[in-house]
Amino acid sequence: PNRTEFTLYESNKLDKQHIPLLVRVCSILLLQQIFFNTGTNNSKSENEFVNFNIINLKTIIFKKASIIEFYNSANISNTQEIFKIANDPKQCPKNGWLLLCLGFLIHANNNQNCDYRKILSIFIKSSHILRNYMTVSGVGLSQFVSFFGFSLRKPEKIYKGGYKFDDFAVRHDAASNIKREYRISPNALIEENDKHSLSLDYLKRLSSYFFQWSKPGNHHFVVHFTRGFPNKKNTNDRLLKGFRDDLNSQVNKLHDLMNSVEYQKAEIKIGTGLYPEKAKVDLRKLIRGYDIAGNENQLPIEIFAPTLRVLRSACYQVNSNLYLPFKKPFLTVHAGEDFSHVLSGLRAIDEAVNFCQFDEGDRIGHALALGIDIEQWAKQQKRAYLTVGDHLDNLVWCYHQALKLCGILPEIQPILPILEYKIKHWSNYLYNDEHYSINDLYQAWLLRRNCPRRLNNNQGISEIKRKVRLPDYEFLMNHPESKAKKLWLNYLYSNFPSDNKRRFKTISVDLQIDSNIIPHFINEPLTDSISKEELKLYTAIQDLLIERYSKQGIILEACPTSNLYIGRISHYHEHPLFRWHPPSGKWLKNGERFNLFGIRTGPISVCINTDDCALMPTTIANEHDVMMKTAIKHFDIGHCQAEEWIERIRQKGVDIFDSNHIDWNNIFEQY
Repeated sequence: PNRTEFTLYESNKLDKQHIPLLVRVCSILLLQQIFFNTGTNNSKSENEFVNFNIINLKTIIFKKASIIEFYNSANISNTQEIFKIANDPKQCPKNGWLLLCLGFLIHANNNQNCDYRKILSIFIKSSHILRNYMTVSGVGLSQFVSFFGFSLRKPEKIYKGGYKFDDFAVRHDAASNIKREYRISPNALIEENDKHSLSLDYLKRLSSYFFQWSKPGNHHFVVHFTRGFPNKKNTNDRLLKGFRDDLNSQVNKLHDLMNSVEYQKAEIKIGTGLYPEKAKVDLRKLIRGYDIAGNENQLPIEIFAPTLRVLRSACYQVNSNLYLPFKKPFLTVHAGEDFSHVLSGLRAIDEAVNFCQFDEGDRIGHALALGIDIEQWAKQQKRAYLTVGDHLDNLVWCYHQALKLCGILPEIQPILPILEYKIKHWSNYLYNDEHYSINDLYQAWLLRRNCPRRLNNNQGISEIKRKVRLPDYEFLMNHPESKAKKLWLNYLYSNFPSDNKRRFKTISVDLQIDSNIIPHFINEPLTDSISKEELKLYTAIQDLLIERYSKQGIILEACPTSNLYIGRISHYHEHPLFRWHPPSGKWLKNGERFNLFGIRTGPISVCINTDDCALMPTTIANEHDVMMKTAIKHFDIGHCQAEEWIERIRQKGVDIFDSNHIDWNNIFEQY
């Protein structure tokens, strides 16, 4: 990514790829001075030390040590001892890299060596630049986590011998009386050596471990599906037969879990000490939701939608009279965070809501496209790059939303001919002048919510499950020659016909607002432009969706610091949180700053999240505090009013957890 503040690197005078090497060399030079700067020139010892550190520097840096344990250990007599401890796995099993940096700073404080201080300055500056390039890049969390997927992001770590849980994280939650939803992979519930067996032991051990350290009512689990393209050699594949079949297999096993008598009366230990209490627990009730996160640009939500609908509907065979029904789980989908064109982000959010059949209490994570300032986005983005297929999908979806707005905002009607003209142009380009109406294109988009693997293969599938996987089954069977079905199949198999590669060609959309509303593609192929009228429409669509989702009871999860570090905002006051749920109700009056078109009737439910708490340098309490202070400083909100506003949002987060939780009196059966 480009960072204008680092002129030497951006001017190519220095190579960005050399920054990690510079940090490493500085570390070696600093260690040389600490260990060998004794007033004598022993080149042999120095060379031996340098060679030693070139080999072992990675070991030094990446040892994970507890700084708390370091401070609680024996007194440190000199800085050399600090580095010895940092490199000793027995004394310092964690965070050795942090101990290394601490040693550099202590030595600088006790030593006035000018050369050492210069190298230390370069080390600090280089480390900061490296971190800046890695995190503050504006590429979205989906790409960020692909480089930073480490074990502390999860409550358990995976070793060859099985799972080992992170004591520090769990004990911290217990001591702070924190309520938390822990994410677990669906594969964690299936035995590794037999993909057709449930891992009852894993869930029992996991639950027992948490119950020993925290109050039983302070946690539950969410099954976490990750978006990651399974076939990196063919990223244009939308059928993904193998991946869809694997998801179906996982769903079948999760059904077995929810229908298991063993899970209803699992014996676990509760509490600490030599004689912990024993109880029988209905482990199924600890799984309270399903979560989809990851790179939304790689795997569209349509791949997971049938899976989530089946899991939500609980349409599985009940083989036991002991089966006890329980509260419906919730869904969380991260969408609208990582996008090139704002319409792509808005459509991704709407696909999650519609394709997954969102219900009251379900959540959209991030959803930046739903609230960012459209004109500011266009000004900063300048140009958007996306495929022809995505651009046409955006235009068709946008046109459908515009039709709904026409009854509310008559001034929207003049924009429709512009959209119609663009849709016709890109449809002709993509389908070789074969005529399809806008309604055909929109209906084909809706058909993506169906599972194509069940279209012609329904053997052994119940009627209820078939309807959940194929909500448009009757239409598809009764209209086999419809244009909408043809377009859907064309989309699914678009990677295979050699004559349909146009779908994946990249086009650029000029976002610089011009008085000329005639699109640029008249003279230049694979380009498009945008008009001020269209930007106005996008803002109206944002309000339309916010109001629609608010009435549905959908909740938006705001992650301010995450969005600031790796999202599309530069300051906390730019975050859509203030638009979604303003500190002042006056801002939502007809014609006011966050209700320009009079579409909205009130705020939408919002809770604040840390996003990935092991990656982001923040806590829930800090997020609340920062946003409260931003309301006071930037929006001139009184202190009392800001406190009341943030307390409402904080309480909403607690209420969401409690509403999804199951009464523990219905889970435990004491011996």
